[in-house]
Amino acid sequence: MCPFTLVGGQGECSPSPRFHLPGVQGPTFTLCGLSEDCQKDAVDRTSNMDLSSLKDSYADGDTVRVTCHVGYVGFYRLACKSGAWVRTGRGCQAKPCGHPGDAPNGMFELSKGDQFVFGSEVTYTCKLGYQMVSQNNRRNCLVSGWDNKIPTCEALTCPIIKPPSNILAAGNVESGNYGDVVRFECQSERMKLKGASEIHCTESGEWSAQTPTCEEIQCEKPQIPNGKVLNDKDVYKENDALKYTCDERFKRINERQPVCGRYDWSYKPACEEITCTLSVAPGTTTFPRGKNIFKPGETVEVVCNDGFKTITKETRETFTCKEDGEWDGRPSCEEIFCTWPRNEPRIRGGSRWWGPENTKKNNEKLAYDCAYGYKKPEEGDATCTIKGWHPDPLCVGKFRKDGECEAPTVDNGFTRVKPDNKGIVSYSCNAGYKPFTVGWWGEITCTGGSWVPTPKCIENSQCGAVPGATPKFAVYRDGDSLEFQCRPGMPLQLITCRNGTWGTPVCEDDQKDICGPPPHVENGIVKVPYQRFYQEGYSVKYECRKSFQLRGTPEVTCNGGAWSKPPACVGTCSLNPEKQIYVTGDELMYVCHRPFNKKPGGTVTCQNGEWSETVECLRDWSPVGTFPETHRVCGGQRAAYQNNSKAFLNTVFLSNVDPLGHCGPPPALEGGDISTSVKQLYENGENVEFSCQQFYIPDGTQKTCSNGRWTGDVKCIEPCKVTRQMMENRGINYQHPERISSPYIKHNDRLTFVCQRWKSLKPGSPPFQQYCESGQMTLPECE
Repeated sequence: MCPFTLVGGQGECSPSPRFHLPGVQGPTFTLCGLSEDCQKDAVDRTSNMDLSSLKDSYADGDTVRVTCHVGYVGFYRLACKSGAWVRTGRGCQAKPCGHPGDAPNGMFELSKGDQFVFGSEVTYTCKLGYQMVSQNNRRNCLVSGWDNKIPTCEALTCPIIKPPSNILAAGNVESGNYGDVVRFECQSERMKLKGASEIHCTESGEWSAQTPTCEEIQCEKPQIPNGKVLNDKDVYKENDALKYTCDERFKRINERQPVCGRYDWSYKPACEEITCTLSVAPGTTTFPRGKNIFKPGETVEVVCNDGFKTITKETRETFTCKEDGEWDGRPSCEEIFCTWPRNEPRIRGGSRWWGPENTKKNNEKLAYDCAYGYKKPEEGDATCTIKGWHPDPLCVGKFRKDGECEAPTVDNGFTRVKPDNKGIVSYSCNAGYKPFTVGWWGEITCTGGSWVPTPKCIENSQCGAVPGATPKFAVYRDGDSLEFQCRPGMPLQLITCRNGTWGTPVCEDDQKDICGPPPHVENGIVKVPYQRFYQEGYSVKYECRKSFQLRGTPEVTCNGGAWSKPPACVGTCSLNPEKQIYVTGDELMYVCHRPFNKKPGGTVTCQNGEWSETVECLRDWSPVGTFPETHRVCGGQRAAYQNNSKAFLNTVFLSNVDPLGHCGPPPALEGGDISTSVKQLYENGENVEFSCQQFYIPDGTQKTCSNGRWTGDVKCIEPCKVTRQMMENRGINYQHPERISSPYIKHNDRLTFVCQRWKSLKPGSPPFQQYCESGQMTLPECE
C-alpha cells in the first residue's frame, strides 16, 4: 500500500488522484490508487506462447507460468503488477530440425524460412544429366523433424544408337550418359557423311542430333555470278573437276580447277572483276591523284621526284592496265643508286672495292683507277646518273692481254669451273672452314694471268671480311671489332666477331620479298656470284664437288623473301669395272665364290665417298713362302699381290656382278626417280621403270638387269625456266601470256616474246621466237 503524503511534502503517490475534503481547512492529500486486475487479453500474442490454459483475469501480484506453442521450445513467467503483465523467462524459439541431408547428384535450397527450424522448407533439384525419381522434391521441418525422405537423382541416359552398317561409330552407343560423345565416319572412303559427324548426350536425355547416314561423295553444280560452268552436268562425283569461265572483264579467283571432294568443292568457284592495283612508292607522284584501282585500258602517269627514276630509267612515264589485270610495266619510281661493278677485272681492286661505302646517289661522284692494261675514257671521277655510271664503260683496254691462269688450288677448300666461262671459277671450303669473303662460297676471275681475288678459306671460329666495314686485320678472331655502315648516309655501327660470326647490324631495309644468300649446302657450290640480297623470283643452281652427287632439285628460287628447299650433296662410292654409283648410306652386299671363299662375303656401307670396309675375296689356301692370292676393290681401285713374278687376279663376285647375273640398286636418275620401291638385289632380266619429275621430258623409261649390269638409256631432259624478273630485266613480255601457267618451259617447246610498251628490240639481240633445248633458252632483250 502507498502511504498518504501531504501535497508539497516529500512526494506524492502516483497515479492516485489528489482530492480535498469538503469543509476541512488545511493541506490537500494524495490518495494512492486501489489495486487493479490483469486481463488475459492483455498478454502479447505474437510471442508464440500457448495461452489456452490462462484464466480470463488475474489479481494484482499473481504470477503464472506459460508454455510455448507446439513446434517451439522455452517458457515465459507472467506477473500481474498494477494491472499490467510483466514477462520474464527465456522465451519461445522455433524448434531446430538440423541439416536436411544432401541428395547424391542433387542440391537443395531453403524455399521457406532462413534456418533449418520448425516451419522451414527445403526444395531439392538434380544436377545436369540427372533426373529426380522421387515423387516429392520437398522436405518440411515439423515437430518430429524433417518429413519425407531425401529425394533420389538418377543419371539420365540417352537412347541406344543403332548406326547403319556402312557407318563406324566410336563412343558409348548402348547407354550414353550426359556429356558422352559419339563420333561417326563412313566405312568407305568413297562415301561421305550426311549429317553431324559427332553428337553428344544432352541434359534432357536426348542426343544432340540424329544419327547421320553415308552417301556417295557428290557436289552440286554451283551458281557463279559473272561466270558460267562449262561442264554439262548438274551432279559431280569425287575427284571430278569443275570447268568454268568468267565473263568479259572478269577473271577466276583461282587458276586451278575446283575439284569435288569429301567436303564439297576444293574452293568456292567465283569470278572477280579484273583490275590493276597501284601502290605508290616513295619518290613517286601519280596522275590522276588518289586513284589506286584501275580497269583494263585505263592509264596512270608516273612522275619521279628528283633523284628517282622508273625501272626503264625515265623520269616520267605512262602505264596502261592490261586485260589480264597486270600493268604493262612497273608504275613506280625508285631512288637512283649506282653500285660498284662486282667482279669487274678492268677496275683496280675489282670486287674488293665493292660495298655500301661505294654506293652513290644521283650526281654523286666516286674516284677510281683502272687496272693494268686499261685506261679511263676521259679524265675525272665516275658520276652516278639516271642511266648508271658515267663514263660507260669506266675503263677501256689499252692493249690486248694474253695472260692465262693455271688451275687454281684452295687450301682447305675445293673449286668448280663454270662450263660456260673458263675464266671464272667458283670455290667453297671443306667442313670446318669457310671463305674469307662474305658467304659460304666465292668466285675468282682470271685477270692478267692471276686469280682475283685470291681464294682463301679460314676456320669457322674466325671471321672474314665484311662489305661496308672498315678493315682492321687480315683475319679476324673472337673479340675483334669493325665499324659498319648499312647504307651511305646512315650512322656507323660497331660489330664484333663472336665465335666466328659477326654481330648483326641494325639496318632498316624497306625492301620486301628480298632474300639473303642461298642456303649453304655442304660439299656444294652455287653457280652465281655472291650477293647480300637477291630479288623476288631470282633462281640459282647448285653443283656438287667431285665424288659427291646432287640429290633433289638443283635449282632454288627466291619467293616471298625465302628460298625454296635446297638439294643435298651426298658422297658416292663406285666399284670398277662395274662403274655402279652408290651414295652415302647405301649398302652393298657381296658374296665370294670358290676358290676365293676363305671370306664368304659381307656387307659394306658407302660413307662420304668411301666404303666402310675393304671389299675383298681371298683363296682358302696359300702356298708356303708365297703371298696369299687376293683381290681388293675399294673406291674403284684394284690391287693384286704377285707371286714369283706371276700375277694372280681373282674374280670378285658381287651382289650386282656375280655368276647368276644379279644386279644391285639401279643408278640414280637426275630429274627423275624409280616408279617403285628400290630393292637391294635384282634378278637377271628384271626391269625397272623410271618416271620424270614435273616439266622434265622422259627419253626412255626402262632399264634392264642384264648379266649383272644395268642396260638401257634413260634420261629426264631438264626444262627451261623463265621468271617474271628475268623478263623485266630484259624488257620483254610473252606474246600470249594467257597460254603460260608456269615459269618452267618443257624441252623443245617454243615461245614467242614481244617488247614491253615503248621499247624496241635491242641491236644484236636474239630473235623473239626461241626454243627450249635441254634446259637452255636464250632470251631476247629490248630497250
